[in-house]
Amino acid sequence: MSDENPEFKEPHKANPGKGFAGRAQSHEDDYVRRHEQELKKLRDRNEQLEKDLAEAKAKK
Repeated sequence: MSDENPEFKEPHKANPGKGFAGRAQSHEDDYVRRHEQELKKLRDRNEQLEKDLAEAKAKK
């Protein structure tokens, strides 16, 4: 049995001991974190554009 694939025997490196469920949760957490960061960037950009628009209207 020495020709068995060793990756099935070793726990995942990022989440040792958690198995598939741990990896899936970690990927989901990463996905949520990335999208929350993107949402924050978009909200900040929107806030800046609203300020710029208010300034432009005030100049008229």
